[in-house]
Amino acid sequence: GRYTALCLFFPILVFWMLCCSLLTRSFLKCGPFSRFEAYSWTWPKTFNIIGLLLQVGFSTTSALVLQPMMCYSHPNGMRSLLKYPNVMCGESEQGALLAVGMVTGGIFVLAFYAGCVVAALKIPSWSLRRKADLVMSFRFLMSNFRLNRWWFGLLVMARGFCFGLTIVIATDSPAAQTSLASLVLVIYGFLQAVTWPWKAPLINVADVLMSSAMLLL
Repeated sequence: GRYTALCLFFPILVFWMLCCSLLTRSFLKCGPFSRFEAYSWTWPKTFNIIGLLLQVGFSTTSALVLQPMMCYSHPNGMRSLLKYPNVMCGESEQGALLAVGMVTGGIFVLAFYAGCVVAALKIPSWSLRRKADLVMSFRFLMSNFRLNRWWFGLLVMARGFCFGLTIVIATDSPAAQTSLASLVLVIYGFLQAVTWPWKAPLINVADVLMSSAMLLL
């Protein structure tokens, strides 16, 4: 129940944002409020806000949907979930959690990331063709990065997913988890240092220092 409730947060959030957009578009067209119609939410800006929220929570979402796959071993040979020790791996309860996690992950992790990849490939041509609505819908993906590094947000999200994946791969081995996480940090840190993607130079420096500090830990 608790896991399902956590997974429901994301569709509820998206539904709420869509409702807010519809309400502002309808409500601000009514008589005395029509003078504020310019402040109503447009669909491109609504999609941009939804995308921004999903992007910010991407690491958390990834870790959440991977939880039903994180099984650790007991001395007696039994295996249970790391987050829910009372749920034994291989039993129907784990299957139910896996089903919920796969649906959530399929929509809010895989499908969302695939949409971002397609958008990152298309944004240059959309800009040339002056498709402002499409560009605005995915502004969250590139707004923090230099124009020639608009795609770097994909690497930031991939890093968050890979951190969760390391626990799935080596749930019983903290040493292996540390090694895999360090590999992710090294790859990300190298690419970040080479591309220097953030608009603000200070953020680039801070990002490199943060990755280095995490490696030392």
